[in-house]
Amino acid sequence: LEGLSAAARKIPDGKTGLVMLFDGHGAPIVYPDPAVVERMEPLIDQPLVAAALAGRFPELEFVLAGDGPLRPALEREAQRLQLGDRVRFMGDRRDVPAVLASIDVSVLPSASESLSNVIMESMAMGVPVVAFAVGGNPELIAEDRGILVPRDDEGAMVAAIERLLRDEAARARLGSNARSFAVENFTVERMQKRHEELYWQLLAEKGWKPTRRPAGQSGMRPLRVAIVAASMRYVGGQSVQAELLLRHWQNDPTVEAKFIAIDPDLPRPLRGVEKIPLLRTLVREPIYLWSLWRNLEDVDIAHIFAASYWSFLLAPAMAWFVARLRRTKTLIHYHSGEARDHLRRFRSALAVLKRADRLVVPSDYLVEVFREFGLAATVVPNIVDVSQFFFRARSPLRPNLVCTRGFHPYYCVDIVVRAFAEVQQTFPEARLDLVGQGPCEGEIRNLVRELNLSNVHFEGVVSWPRIASCYEQADIFINASRLDNMPVSVLEAFASGTPVVTTAPEGMRFLVEHERTGLLSEPGDPHALAENVIRLLRDPALGERLASNARAEMRRYSWQSVRERWIQTYRFVMLGKEEVTRELIAVD
Repeated sequence: LEGLSAAARKIPDGKTGLVMLFDGHGAPIVYPDPAVVERMEPLIDQPLVAAALAGRFPELEFVLAGDGPLRPALEREAQRLQLGDRVRFMGDRRDVPAVLASIDVSVLPSASESLSNVIMESMAMGVPVVAFAVGGNPELIAEDRGILVPRDDEGAMVAAIERLLRDEAARARLGSNARSFAVENFTVERMQKRHEELYWQLLAEKGWKPTRRPAGQSGMRPLRVAIVAASMRYVGGQSVQAELLLRHWQNDPTVEAKFIAIDPDLPRPLRGVEKIPLLRTLVREPIYLWSLWRNLEDVDIAHIFAASYWSFLLAPAMAWFVARLRRTKTLIHYHSGEARDHLRRFRSALAVLKRADRLVVPSDYLVEVFREFGLAATVVPNIVDVSQFFFRARSPLRPNLVCTRGFHPYYCVDIVVRAFAEVQQTFPEARLDLVGQGPCEGEIRNLVRELNLSNVHFEGVVSWPRIASCYEQADIFINASRLDNMPVSVLEAFASGTPVVTTAPEGMRFLVEHERTGLLSEPGDPHALAENVIRLLRDPALGERLASNARAEMRRYSWQSVRERWIQTYRFVMLGKEEVTRELIAVD
């Protein structure tokens, strides 16, 4: 194949893709038994899985990823069976996720297995697997997440594959269940925890007595952290980040975390005021303060998420004040891209920030803004749960656009709509999905009608677990904000393989690099935004390069990277920089 573009391309509409894998030792694809492959020449009449399926599906393609000493014989056999133009030998690959993203069914006809990486990788990508019931395969594949057939029964394998090729709903159901199983059981965090438990068990059996045990083991209790943030009642960037932190700290021996909502549920008799904004706030504030006082007892650190303007005074400032009364250390985790204007206009916020034990921000942009006001901040990047998003190689790109920003003035969804109008003049079949809600929604709907646009879909608020499907269905992420910090939506697009076209407010350039991880244009210019979208659609190779670079960038935002930053930050809060440095030297 000529490069990754051809290798990992999306199967065109109207066609079905099938991948059949074999390992570097020559475990065969066409035949299930290596000994049979070695005796291929005298067995030319032996019914073959690929040949049988090719006769039933004229558009079926076979992708073989792997290499080994049997490859030349398999290539000759493919030619003999007149499958040469239907079978693609890809050789040894280092981009297995991209390969799996391009196919519909994964087939593993090994005669023996222990615990197959091929099956686990396919599950992680949401691809249904057909395999022989050998070795550890039954431990991975159950009837609701794949298909097992009796060993050496080629007829059963052909029937199972044919069933999936003819039933798109079954493929989707089995693939989704398989992915959920993989996420629950085979993450790096889970494997790390199991290995740590094993090491401690073995050391205990040997009678080893450590002079210093890590936090979470007997002899040193975990840090007790209260995360103060908005609940997932209204899905937003901060609430998602708080939810991810809480989830990842579960079962972590170092940190014991609990959640304090800045928007606690109202008592049943008072729930009628939920629809009245000002009254709702007045009623909820004393309930929030009581929740803070009760839950900040016996807590080491109050980890307080903060936005700007009046919300800062009503939620983060109150949490800081109650934590001080409780003699609890405070960490203010500030996210707003409006920081400069906020701190100029609200001197009270500046006073609170100066008295916090530590300030944390998600980007270097906010570090620079805080420095202008004499504030020192530490960068801890946002987290993206990469396991939630399907990375899909998109080649060629379709004119399917998605914008997952709320309908607020500073996100400028109207600019997105005007840019889309220009795109649709060049690509009449173009589609735009608008995911979110907000005070400007009525204006945006009116604009769509005024411009007489078709194929604009208002998806409303999508729950966080379902947001991945919005990126999966699109081929380009578009954003037109005039004010931004480190939008999680851009990181989610990176993780999904959706090339990013965005305006470049001051904070965006710290996240997106023009022509390396996305395409940038000046805020407020719909024509420039549209030109970048059209450029991508006319240059698929550029889209692939941007998506690949953006995906590599995601390592910075994985939990493995961010976890250590948070642990170090919490220790700084508890001990101070000098004490932490002395402690690290003593441990070394």
